[in-house]
Amino acid sequence: MAGYNLEYYKMDNLEGYRQNYDFPLHELNTGISSVQTNKGKSEEWGIMSAFFRANYAFKQRYLLEVNARYDGSSRISSESRWGIFPSFSLGWRMTEEEWMKDLNWEWLNSLKLRGSWGILGNQNVDLYSYYALVTTGKDYSFDNTNLGAGVAQTALTNRDLKWESTAIGDFGIDITAFNGFNITFDWYKKRTYDILREAQSNSLLGLKAPFVNAGEMVNKGIEISLAYNGYIREGIFKGLSYNAGVFFDRTRNELTKYGADYVDSSKGLIYKEGLPYGSFYGYEAIGIFRDEADVTNSPKQFNDKTLPGDIKYADISGPNGVPDGIVDENDRKVLDGRFPDFEYSVNLGASWKGFDLSLMGQGVQGVKHYASGWGLRPFYQGTPISQDYIDNMWTEDHRDAKYPRLYFADLGGAKNQRESTYWLYNASYFRLKNLTFGYTLPKALTSKAKIERLRFYFSGDNLLTITKFPQGGDPERNYNSTKGTRLVYYPQNRIISFGVNLEF
Repeated sequence: MAGYNLEYYKMDNLEGYRQNYDFPLHELNTGISSVQTNKGKSEEWGIMSAFFRANYAFKQRYLLEVNARYDGSSRISSESRWGIFPSFSLGWRMTEEEWMKDLNWEWLNSLKLRGSWGILGNQNVDLYSYYALVTTGKDYSFDNTNLGAGVAQTALTNRDLKWESTAIGDFGIDITAFNGFNITFDWYKKRTYDILREAQSNSLLGLKAPFVNAGEMVNKGIEISLAYNGYIREGIFKGLSYNAGVFFDRTRNELTKYGADYVDSSKGLIYKEGLPYGSFYGYEAIGIFRDEADVTNSPKQFNDKTLPGDIKYADISGPNGVPDGIVDENDRKVLDGRFPDFEYSVNLGASWKGFDLSLMGQGVQGVKHYASGWGLRPFYQGTPISQDYIDNMWTEDHRDAKYPRLYFADLGGAKNQRESTYWLYNASYFRLKNLTFGYTLPKALTSKAKIERLRFYFSGDNLLTITKFPQGGDPERNYNSTKGTRLVYYPQNRIISFGVNLEF
């Protein structure tokens, strides 16, 4: 198989605005001309690709597949625009070998070994990032009296950008035994290199840092799947078919090359060699200040006006690596929980005499999420005070509190909103993703009405969630996205439906 692909996108935007219309006819000319604005912009990008795939099988024992892509992107300069990304996979069906058949292992139905390796490309970088772009509105006065319209370059550029690449290797085993028991095992390693990102910089640069190809990250892990399909041929449950399966995934992430450490304070993350990519980085919250004596006898908290009922942060180090009696940026540390220890899922199903039942559950263990904002922070975007907050907040009469004292807005400012273990919640969970129960009427009845199939069913999504995540939140959502760590407090979605399947 061979193919060719072309994607092209262009956006043109033109806007005009006036207000105080004298007539219900909303045309620009009928609005008051003294209050008007207009603006417009355009952008475009494209990607062109050629690809092929070839498969070969010899005696149904030895399997080979070869793939390759040749991609060009407008997001990368012409000097490095094109990249080639090959991959291949090998398979060996051992149970098709004559010497395996001679063993007469009737319990072993199928045994297959397989391996694969390939490279994927990523070109997702800001549009025109290799151009020396200028920004309007940079006006300047040459006579200290009149402003002259001007433009200026606000970001450094890099024409040497190239594709980010990810090399993936996998080794797997597929086993079918006892006429229905299936085992799948995979070990994989994924190495991402030439990572596309903004270079580290500080305010001394004076311009926005350029995009660069810098960094290497490695993911290694295992996946195990166990499944069984059965059928009862005699007894009281004769005709019952059933299936059950479990899936387990454990992966480990490490940033192996990056250069100088980079701390993204706005998101509470650190990028450092030897750590997981974008590890949590913040303060250790050790409780709530009980009273004035507690404030006085504790390390100074930044330059805050600290009050009883505020969050207390630990003084773990100073400039020389020892506690210095002051909590500041030197007291941040790497916090666990950025990536889960493992993920898993289960599924069950059965059908018997027209009844059918299926359920699927999914879970994550050992992950944490930053969560704040709507639904948690009193008064934030109109968030009401929860009963849990009222019952457990700090007051003069309740000093062993779970929540900070109540402020009119934003928890008293930055002092209670810093990225810390206080806002880092255990997001491990198990969720019943779907449960479906149905009944199909016997065909002997429906055929009289010329109905091929008539089934009634109940279906429910997210009916049960077991978690320590704050009540009302959804631990399955990605709170730790690139938009920031302190996101909206999302509720979980529960969907229940009843229905009828009718076929003529």
